[in-house]
Amino acid sequence: MMRSRSIRWIASTAAVVLPLPGCDGSDSAAADTTPVSTTVAPITTTAAAPTTTTTEAPTTTAEPATTTTTLPPVLAEGSGSGDDVVAIDIPNTAVIETFTHNGDGNFSVSRLDSFENIDLLVNTIGGYEGARPVQFDAEYDGEGVRGFEITADGDWSYLVAPLSEAEPVDCPLQGRGDDVVAVTNFVSSGGPANLAFDADTNFTISTWTWGLDWHDLIVNEIGPYNGVVMVGSGHSVWDNANGGNWTIDCD
Repeated sequence: MMRSRSIRWIASTAAVVLPLPGCDGSDSAAADTTPVSTTVAPITTTAAAPTTTTTEAPTTTAEPATTTTTLPPVLAEGSGSGDDVVAIDIPNTAVIETFTHNGDGNFSVSRLDSFENIDLLVNTIGGYEGARPVQFDAEYDGEGVRGFEITADGDWSYLVAPLSEAEPVDCPLQGRGDDVVAVTNFVSSGGPANLAFDADTNFTISTWTWGLDWHDLIVNEIGPYNGVVMVGSGHSVWDNANGGNWTIDCD
């Protein structure tokens, strides 16, 4: 900030010299003295040039934007190796359970309710990766999932997620192995569906209409399979239990 300094002046004054008594002692005679005028030169003060201060603008580096990926809700997950009994606590609601196995021998998973075997979810030989539906009946009055009994000769894993995490899909669609898919084509009205399967193992397809106490086993065959079946109306969740490639065409 600039600060102004005023210039001060000292005014000129004339000094008056009074006559002094004469040296001869006469009181009437005054000394003829010429007055001396003293002039005080004015004092000039020059203000210093203002100092200019330059402030550099601060440099701001923007932080990179952070993208947060929202993961799907998981009710339970875990892993292990060999035979085991796993204790979990899943409420009495429709869920999708995904299992993996990397061994060569028998791999089976049974659902436990209060540690009683109530449902065989997986029963296969060798490596496995698939999803199974659990507690899809609307009026299911059990105690929920309290654990799994696992038979395996290799490493395994499991993950339990709500039915709401099943991504709605339209026909046609295809997949491999056990899966749970939410087919949207029959929400308003039922109709035919062309199903195909290319392996020589067991091929089963069931539809579950959530929100209703309704379940229909559409196909239960030893493959290969190719056929047309009728599907009822509603929000269908398809449970494909098999070990080969399958397709669902709703046209």
